[in-house]
Amino acid sequence: MNTSESNLSAESPDVVPENIQEDASEQNTTQAEELQEFDYTTLDLEALVDKLQHLIENYEIQKISKHVRAIKEAFDFELRKEQKIALDQFVADGNNEIDFKFESPQQNAFEKLHKKFRDEKRKFNRQFEKQLEENLIAKKEIISQIKDLIATDENLNSTFRAFKELQEQWKSTGPVPKLVNDDLWKTYHHHVERFYDFVYLNKELRDRDFKHNYQEKLKIVEKAEQLSEEKDFRRAYAELQVLHKIWKEDLGPVAKEQREEIWERFSAATKVMHNKKQEFQKVLDLEFEENLKQKNTVIDQIAHLVSNMANNHSKVQNQIKEFEQLREQFYKIGRVPSKSQKEIINRLKAVTKDFNTKKNQFYKAQKKSQQENLRLKKELVLKANALKDSDDFKNVTPEMIKIQNDWKNIGHIPRNQSEKLWQEFKNACNHYFDRINKEKNQVQKEEDKNFKAKMNILEELKKFNPEKDQEKNLKFINELMMRWDATGYVPRHKMKQLSTYQKLIEKCYSKMGLTPEQAEFLSFDQKFDLLTTQEDVNAIQKERMRIREKVNQLKDQTRQLENNLQFFANAKNDNPLVNNVLKEIEQHNEAIQGWNEKSKQLNILVHKLTKAQTEEAAAEESDEA
Repeated sequence: MNTSESNLSAESPDVVPENIQEDASEQNTTQAEELQEFDYTTLDLEALVDKLQHLIENYEIQKISKHVRAIKEAFDFELRKEQKIALDQFVADGNNEIDFKFESPQQNAFEKLHKKFRDEKRKFNRQFEKQLEENLIAKKEIISQIKDLIATDENLNSTFRAFKELQEQWKSTGPVPKLVNDDLWKTYHHHVERFYDFVYLNKELRDRDFKHNYQEKLKIVEKAEQLSEEKDFRRAYAELQVLHKIWKEDLGPVAKEQREEIWERFSAATKVMHNKKQEFQKVLDLEFEENLKQKNTVIDQIAHLVSNMANNHSKVQNQIKEFEQLREQFYKIGRVPSKSQKEIINRLKAVTKDFNTKKNQFYKAQKKSQQENLRLKKELVLKANALKDSDDFKNVTPEMIKIQNDWKNIGHIPRNQSEKLWQEFKNACNHYFDRINKEKNQVQKEEDKNFKAKMNILEELKKFNPEKDQEKNLKFINELMMRWDATGYVPRHKMKQLSTYQKLIEKCYSKMGLTPEQAEFLSFDQKFDLLTTQEDVNAIQKERMRIREKVNQLKDQTRQLENNLQFFANAKNDNPLVNNVLKEIEQHNEAIQGWNEKSKQLNILVHKLTKAQTEEAAAEESDEA
């Protein structure tokens, strides 16, 4: 195979355009490509809603994302502007800003349409991903059939027709997942050239096909060379991607003596466009970095407002106007580097949230009186008293801490009630947290007891000296393991001291002359008898989980071995490496089958015990009745 031509893949990043395989939105010519650039900032809210509805109803959903984003930005900007006008009028009429509410009929309509767009886009993406996988399967089958043609004994003319049909099938089959696209194409191209180079074909047919491919590739090269003169670089670069796609997927090889020459021309034209792209991208990067700098400056100015919030109505109103002007300035600034987009938006959201929080706190402080503060603190006392005897420490403790923080944030109340209310609140909180401390002490004692029990098990494992009776040895180890599993939590800071448990188990198996896998399999019946005797559903479930993990591990190992076999596709049947792998796969499958049978035994046991417990509980209820 000709190296220079076959390197039309990710292995030649300095030659091939980026994103040769485009998203579904770039695969076909559709109505959406007729959409022209439009300045949506010239429209009002109602017109923007109509535009969005028109796009969703008349164009393919995957082709309108760019326009939908522009419409949403324009809509949000107009909505904020109308909200500001309404707020200014509301305050001018003598109302307090904290009471202001803004509703827009267009907002509800827009949000419904935008949700419909997002839902349909998600649905399309799921369908497209499924189609990619189906295309991958189809293209792999095409490659397999081309490989089979090389060994066929049929008439060369019919073989060549079959080959051309497979090429047409390849062309008509859609895109595959991007991660495998380049490798799949290289494999396809390799077997196409093998067909041409190593299978004897009718010379007239072969030369005619080579001539056709050469003429078509020559047209592509000439177009690629002309693209460097195109003024619209984005359009030219997109055209170059299309040319590479046609070269790769639609056309076969040319005669050997022409391959190097025509590929060098195409490669040279591509490099020219890459150089232009780098210069173009440098200009864009500088522009985006400057925009990022300007947006950060605006955010710093908003943060300064937050840090210097005024304490009277007139000054706060001036700061609100300044804040709105800064936000508008932020949105008018152009794009920033994509890697910084999320960060800059989050920064804006954070300072906006801080500003609104401080503004609302100011107006709340002015509106609310000491009587309101008194009402709030009485509510906190009621909550604290209601929760002080709760045993749900996990959920109630954060709530009690929140109540205490809320108490601190509430302003002054009348002095004649302050001390009494505070004592009642403090007593309720102290009562609750005293109970928590007592509970923690009890838990700590239990965990210390569990730790000692597990340390004793470790000591027994260390002292283990196997007897001649292997069955007795396995029973001893199994009983220790079940005691270990049945023992509860231990202090977190002491868990490291128990980390030798698994190694000690394996060491015991080693003393018995067994591997962990052999020991697990041989000791299952004993363990099953112990589990049956104990009737502990939780212990049985733990054993089921252990078996499931074992089966999954064996399946993973089997899949890896099966994948390894692909490297020996052309090996002889008596190849010792292949035979070893096949034998290991067979052993794994037998082990999987064995463990699955044991899992079924545990399932039956769980069902039996659960049924018995249910019947027993029902009988007790009947007796009580």
